[in-house]
Amino acid sequence: MVHEKAMDIGILKALGASKLYIFSIFILIGVMLGLASTIIGLPLGFLITNQLNEILEFFNYNPFPPDVFYIDKLPVVYHKEGIMMIVFFINFIAIVASILPAYRASCLRPIDLIRRRN
Repeated sequence: MVHEKAMDIGILKALGASKLYIFSIFILIGVMLGLASTIIGLPLGFLITNQLNEILEFFNYNPFPPDVFYIDKLPVVYHKEGIMMIVFFINFIAIVASILPAYRASCLRPIDLIRRRN
């Protein structure tokens, strides 16, 4: 993303944007991506896990053969603590993954960025 936005970063730095400002823009993008993945992923995960047994029946797959196990359906249980951990780690990983690009973008020189148009 730093390479794609090099011209924009160069213009911002030439206009006086500080390293911290450029760094915070990229961190904010990481936070927004983490929140978007949480908003999309949690309902999708609930939808898939609620319909998991029907999906397995559709593909004619039985993970628990009746001659071996005493259950015929895959049990699905939600724990509030587990869901909260998943949400925390999704956002934590998104922020951590945005630190290196944010640092690289904040350390670039504006003249090099504007000169290198592609």
